[in-house]
Amino acid sequence: MFYARLTGFFGALLVSTMLCIGMAIQSVFLPGAMISVQALFQQDSAVMPGGFLTGCGRTEESGESIETKDSVRSDIVKITIVYDNETGKKGLRPDWGFACVVEASGWTMLFDTGADGALLLETMRALQIEPDSIDGVFVSHAHYDHTGGLAAFLNENGRAVVYVPTSLKDIRNVDHLVQADSAMKLHENIYSTGELGEIEQSLIIKTDHGLVLIVGCAHSGVPDILEAALPFGTPYALVGGLHDFNEFDCLKNLKLICPTHCTRYKSEIESLFGGVFVKGGAGVVLKL
Repeated sequence: MFYARLTGFFGALLVSTMLCIGMAIQSVFLPGAMISVQALFQQDSAVMPGGFLTGCGRTEESGESIETKDSVRSDIVKITIVYDNETGKKGLRPDWGFACVVEASGWTMLFDTGADGALLLETMRALQIEPDSIDGVFVSHAHYDHTGGLAAFLNENGRAVVYVPTSLKDIRNVDHLVQADSAMKLHENIYSTGELGEIEQSLIIKTDHGLVLIVGCAHSGVPDILEAALPFGTPYALVGGLHDFNEFDCLKNLKLICPTHCTRYKSEIESLFGGVFVKGGAGVVLKL
């Protein structure tokens, strides 16, 4: 109810402000596990293979209570795609799935883990990203092509806090687990939308330019994700899988769009928004 009121009260003001502000991208660059997946999840878990206007379309740890103000905005956000259906750098291998490493506000997070742990770690190291450098793991949703690398990663780094949506059930052998049933602050300038549509959470990062949104497959719907972000600021960039999303008018005010992984209408999005479209792929690095 709080977010609904906040959206209704501030939504129009945020949209109007957004239309008046020019936001520029600083740079875009292309440059055998002891814990098994079965040990992390029960066999019947779903993880196993088998315009921003409304209506635009265990120790088990607790997340911090929601607070939308930060002392300092993240000056630079670096996103390195480490798992994708395509590659953007010679020598890397593509595979169905998605993962990226996000660096912001002095914190490093692995967003999703792809389908295959060995390939995830291989690509990370090829890009000179050591698993030990990761502070947190953000799992967008329970599908295997976003969680398949989690066990292998945790064998390399067991101290990372793992943030999961509540629909990801029966997760085990994780030392530091946080379930995001509603919007929450993960770190300075970094938030989860909380689980949307009873399936998926998305990542929000505050910058001086606006909000950077990272999504796994956008199963909950891009319009709902954009609306959920409004209490935190004005959406600026959207990165990740967009699945069958085709309500393209919702994207018209974004300053960067990088559709990856399962996005069905990549060519249509590029045709409509070529000026802000960035091609994804493993090895692609975005600096926002």
